[in-house]
Amino acid sequence: MLKEGLLTAGPVKHPGARRAMGARFNTDFLRDLHVHIHECMKMFIHVLDEAALSGKPLDFDKAVTAFALNVICRAAFGAFDLDFQSKEHNLPRLVDLALRLAMAYVPKQVLVGWMGKYGAPQLYEVSAQVHQFAYDVIEMRKNETDERKQGRNKDLLDIFMSIDGYTKEDIAAEIAVFLFAGHDTTSHSLAWLMYEVTQQPEIELLIVKELEKEGIRANPEKNASTSFAYPTFEHIKRLDYVRMVWNETLRKRPVSATGTYRTVTDEEGVFLPGSRTHIEKGTDLLLPPYLIHRDPEVWGDNFEEFDPTRFSKENAEMRNAFAVQTFSSGPRNCIGQFFAIHEAMVTVATLFARYKFQLACAPEDVIEFHSLTMRPRCKKLKMYLPVIVEFRDPAMKQSALNSHNTNM
Repeated sequence: MLKEGLLTAGPVKHPGARRAMGARFNTDFLRDLHVHIHECMKMFIHVLDEAALSGKPLDFDKAVTAFALNVICRAAFGAFDLDFQSKEHNLPRLVDLALRLAMAYVPKQVLVGWMGKYGAPQLYEVSAQVHQFAYDVIEMRKNETDERKQGRNKDLLDIFMSIDGYTKEDIAAEIAVFLFAGHDTTSHSLAWLMYEVTQQPEIELLIVKELEKEGIRANPEKNASTSFAYPTFEHIKRLDYVRMVWNETLRKRPVSATGTYRTVTDEEGVFLPGSRTHIEKGTDLLLPPYLIHRDPEVWGDNFEEFDPTRFSKENAEMRNAFAVQTFSSGPRNCIGQFFAIHEAMVTVATLFARYKFQLACAPEDVIEFHSLTMRPRCKKLKMYLPVIVEFRDPAMKQSALNSHNTNM
């Protein structure tokens, strides 16, 4: 599905590609990302305002997934003209279907590896369509005008296209990796955060209190369609409690729940960190974050409780660095983790400054739905995470209604 992108690259190809891409994931890139998120947030706010005005349930997981896909395409590939939030587009459906099909074929991976596309014809067909999107993105970049190129900053696609020895197929594989891993994980984590916070109003109050302390609050006197409370880049560094809530979401609801397979390649094998357990060469390993994050020896017998204080500075310093494996560890850890963290922090701050949310179904009706990623899914409604959206400030409703009527 991903061919040989960074996530699946072998030991020869991986180090050079990782260094080239890692050099772009710096503070300058995050500052650019902050601007891109703001542009994509405008449409997300419009979607949420519509839901708040209508009073009808919104599938938050579906909406935030479209938003995150817009962010990754804009920030990483310069695809400014794509809009997955207000227009019907086939790509979100294809990505979701590919992940579900890939999970279904995990038990048959040896057979699929032997038979190729004949062992998983539907998966190969869907993956081919996603890669065609990647080829289209590459062609758009090749045909980019000088004026447009000068008007933007260097992005990940520029890095992919500058790596020595990279073919068009290699570049497309990297785009596919970031499409799958760069939006689906962040969006479902945000959906799980929303689920958990709606169950504990005291957590929501602490989030809002921190936002107000930093001056991040909606202003109903401004035009609702063009102005919303958007945190600055510096704000994000100071939102300690929001970060704690986000980290606890990643612990309790790790969307990469099953982890990834690794094969021991050292001739003498390896010892597991912090133990005397020896693993021989050729052994296949699977380290599932879902189980690691529920280890009672680390997290206590209340590991099923959602408690952001686990990630207070004092508590985090007392814990082993390998206790949290959301982004994995070592040379193959998630290269985009700071991208994901920043995007999530900005989104949580913006949304909770403007809206209140409540589940539109019973909490027990929301189950963990596992494909290659774990997302919430409502058993009784045809939605992943149905929520009711309300404006936090009642005066904001009239402002949004005036804006809506003006734009009709």
